[in-house]
Amino acid sequence: MFRKYTVPAPSVPRRIRVKKNANGSRYVDYEVGRKNNREKKYNVPVRKTIGLLDDGDETRMYPNDNYFASFAVEKAPEHLTEKQRDTLDWIRRGNSRYYRAYEIKETLRLILRCTDRDEAERKEYICDSTNSSDVTDNVTDNVIKDVTKNRQANKKNTRLNEIMMLLKQNASLSEVAASLGVTKRTILRDTTWLKDNGYLRHEGSVRNGKWIIIKELEECE
Repeated sequence: MFRKYTVPAPSVPRRIRVKKNANGSRYVDYEVGRKNNREKKYNVPVRKTIGLLDDGDETRMYPNDNYFASFAVEKAPEHLTEKQRDTLDWIRRGNSRYYRAYEIKETLRLILRCTDRDEAERKEYICDSTNSSDVTDNVTDNVIKDVTKNRQANKKNTRLNEIMMLLKQNASLSEVAASLGVTKRTILRDTTWLKDNGYLRHEGSVRNGKWIIIKELEECE
């Protein structure tokens, strides 16, 4: 459904298209992405209608929900232009449920910046469990757990890559541990994982042997 008021018709090179129907009405389409067409064997644009052009002023249009989703609520508040802030205010006044969805999106964006639940609660991005619904509480916990897991996995991948690089330079395990600022036990655990998963092997004695890199490290869990 199109709104009864007009907004400036967006101008995005190569992504905005005006189409005319049999009744002469002109609609503004916005390219939101591309998808592969198996028959044509190449990517084709995916478009959504975002507005109905004003017959009296081609620079303005009557917007619909697709317009608001594409040009206002996707951005963080600090990145909104003056026109987009006005659009967001229209949403707040005219569609409370849609605006609430925007607020939830912004809350999740802020939560994703936190390292754990305690930090999110300390900054008041989420309420304590006595004041929040079970659904919101569970979603928050799952989001933070996923983010923490990804950060830990990225940290481990970085350390394993650094271990491989140092072992290529014939560094001892003690030197590797000192270089990375971790204990030798951590390095032993990591090299055991690398050996078990076929990334490297050790030849010779413990004192005079050397590490052989079998294959480069890939993403690991």
